[in-house]
Amino acid sequence: MHKMEDILRIHLETDQLVMYGTAESSAGCVLRGVVSLDLNQTTRVRGITLRFTGKVTKRHSFRLGNGQERVHEEANSIISRTLSFLPTSKQLPASNYTYDFEFPLPGHLPESTRVGNVYVVQYTLEAVVQRPMLFLKNYTACRPIHISRRPEEDEMMLLIPDDFYLTMDQHPVAVSDQWINKVVYDFSIPSKSAQQGSQIEVSGHIHLRTDTLQIRYLACYFKEYMSCRQDTRTLRSNKPRTHSRLIHYAQVKNSYDQFVIQIPIPESPDDCQIDCLNDAVKIRHRLKFAISVMSQDGHVSELRVMLPIKIVPGVPAHHDYLPAYDDQHSSLPYDPAVMAALLQHHQQQSTSRSLVSCVSSREMSPFPRLPSYDEILTR
Repeated sequence: MHKMEDILRIHLETDQLVMYGTAESSAGCVLRGVVSLDLNQTTRVRGITLRFTGKVTKRHSFRLGNGQERVHEEANSIISRTLSFLPTSKQLPASNYTYDFEFPLPGHLPESTRVGNVYVVQYTLEAVVQRPMLFLKNYTACRPIHISRRPEEDEMMLLIPDDFYLTMDQHPVAVSDQWINKVVYDFSIPSKSAQQGSQIEVSGHIHLRTDTLQIRYLACYFKEYMSCRQDTRTLRSNKPRTHSRLIHYAQVKNSYDQFVIQIPIPESPDDCQIDCLNDAVKIRHRLKFAISVMSQDGHVSELRVMLPIKIVPGVPAHHDYLPAYDDQHSSLPYDPAVMAALLQHHQQQSTSRSLVSCVSSREMSPFPRLPSYDEILTR
């Protein structure tokens, strides 16, 4: 008996969508993919639908007195789009069925964000195969979709001699100072912006100008700060609610004259979010350093230094977004033949899988990997 995830699946070109530009100027992006239905016996189906939804969930707590609180939750729909692949009831023979789809998404959609459990913006893509009988369970498949924003169009561009453009966030950042003429320190990073899934290389130097102090250790904290505005209609205070979390911690206990610290950035948006600033949410990242020194009499002091970091989506070099009217040359247009080749490749691999499974089912993967658009275009 087939499992639910083996019968109905959603294959996406990518589940990490990026909006380029601000909410007012962005042309949006396109969510593309294929829905596959693998039936091993004749099945009557009432309908096949695919729905893309987005919602924002807000939670507020009210003090009732005597140490008691009441939590109010409010969920509002942001977007809802539905496609129907089989509008009428039909009996489908045992076979593999594929349906391509695309959802053009407007550029004003808010980014996928989470501020603790008080403010959450999330998007979901759900496919449903409706069965005609009440006692027959529908086939369902669900995929979370993450939307981020990269406002490159609004950043100031600087032209350097080799005709290569850099934004302000791509230049090195450094901080250097001294403490009461006894401790000299400097920290630097090659770029203020860093992509998800990459690493931040921190170079530093600490020098003591006196023999009366001793460095105990150097601590490095990579932290994420999240804040959201309160709803003034239901709450008396409009003070933003702020949350923070520690993403990575590193410590140096020797070689202070010249050291390098590698800070890994998680690839998953659940572990590290993109920098965000809109009407409701603000997300920022900071590198914080703590230099612990001890005097001869045992007194311990701590020096604190901070470097700003901007986390951006880990996207390929080419832009896969809807171009503006004066920028259509920088985007690859949608080609129905490419999607047809994607479907044909999926059907061929599905057929070969059923033939080979009779010989050795363990050597085959549960489902073949669909080729990307770039792989098809190079053939």
